[in-house]
Amino acid sequence: MAAAGIDPARVVVMGSEDIPCFAESFLAPQAAQATRLDRESLEQALVEKSQETLRGSPDIGAILLECGNLPPYARAIARATGRPVFHMLDAAALLMRAQGQ
Repeated sequence: MAAAGIDPARVVVMGSEDIPCFAESFLAPQAAQATRLDRESLEQALVEKSQETLRGSPDIGAILLECGNLPPYARAIARATGRPVFHMLDAAALLMRAQGQ
């Protein structure tokens, strides 16, 4: 954040490591990772955690999904929080548009 000129005091970080279906699917060692993902459970957990984070920091203006596994949940989070949600696929689309593709 410092390299980008962002004041860390203005950033709220919400982790997903305590969401069991996320941790079992994406954070566990490869040999121990779950072989099936309960997409609905993960979506609900991410929505609830996002809403909880906003209750603690209601001045949050936008949400950035850092994990490459989270873009499929962006719409649900945006709908539930009323905040714009951005992710790495948005950045890729911007780069492609800049290239004229």
